[in-house]
Amino acid sequence: MELNNEDITERKAYKLLTQDRKAQKYALMCFFYNEEHLGRTNRWREQYQEKFGITPDELDYKILSKFSVIYDEFMDYCFPNLSKQLDILNEAITILVKQNLPAKIETLDGCILSWDFADTVELKRSVLIIPK
Repeated sequence: MELNNEDITERKAYKLLTQDRKAQKYALMCFFYNEEHLGRTNRWREQYQEKFGITPDELDYKILSKFSVIYDEFMDYCFPNLSKQLDILNEAITILVKQNLPAKIETLDGCILSWDFADTVELKRSVLIIPK
């Protein structure tokens, strides 16, 4: 099955991706958490089933999957250089983590996101079994 523009705009998958706030919110959040396309596709398939009460047919699944694969490009189109900025932020956080330093980031609306990292030590506990 081939995808062409005149076919997809009436498909349920297209409507889910373009009109469903929950699907859009999920995709955006998971983009920032570096989710891969298979995870996005599976989540959109679940949301499709929840919304329409059926499993996506082959063409609808193909639409969900294709958009999932190109989602990073879509985000870069909507927000130029966003991926590059996230990479820089990840590198900066990695440097702080390696040095066990706290990290604070102020969001555009003034909220402070704060992390404090420390070494952890795993302790094994012995269990004493007392025979009766």
